[in-house]
Amino acid sequence: LALQADFILDLHEGWGYHRIQPDSMGSGIYPGDTKLSLEVATKLANHLNKNINADYKKFVVGYNNHPELNSLRSFCVLHNRNYILVETTGQNNIQPLDVRVPQHLDVIYETFRLLKILKIRHNIQKVKKLLKKKWQMLKITFIYLNLKKNMMQY
Repeated sequence: LALQADFILDLHEGWGYHRIQPDSMGSGIYPGDTKLSLEVATKLANHLNKNINADYKKFVVGYNNHPELNSLRSFCVLHNRNYILVETTGQNNIQPLDVRVPQHLDVIYETFRLLKILKIRHNIQKVKKLLKKKWQMLKITFIYLNLKKNMMQY
């Protein structure tokens, strides 16, 4: 499927904040090697950081310093595919779900907007309110985001 995709967005949750824990990839955006990947990653980080007050929680754009030869990123680099890995900070509930889920949704919406796939703007505050009321939606979102964990092929 990755060979057929115009752009691959890989969503994960890191264990810390990269700005204060450089070994963590959390709160980081790691583009592949294409020009479009780097351009979207930079704009995406700037967009996300507008809603984050604490400097240490702000997203960084960086190189994936934990490369794995059998990773989706290495596959995309090898085949010159547009790719971004987004690591929110969430393992062990370091940030609550009502922060992480809107961040993931914001990443998806903003990436779609930047790629001109989606022309509407969403309101992250409305998304947060909806998620607080609709816990079932939260479960569905995380099932969707975690499906990739169980996939062994790209």
